[in-house]
Amino acid sequence: MNSVRSSDRAHSNFINYIRDEDTLMNPETGTQYQVEYGPKYHWVNDTGDVTLGTDSAWSPGANWTELVTPPR
Repeated sequence: MNSVRSSDRAHSNFINYIRDEDTLMNPETGTQYQVEYGPKYHWVNDTGDVTLGTDSAWSPGANWTELVTPPR
């Protein structure tokens, strides 16, 4: 079973690489998002419908949450 999980993870990572995307998660809700690969920081608004990628660690506003890498 561990071998299957490892293979699934590798496949998912390769697909993200091809699409130039990354999978990140809202730590408050657990919702995962496919975001553009490249910006250092990604943020989601409080309604969860807009993501924003920046190279600045400063939050875009009070109702934005930083997305994080989900646990593997």
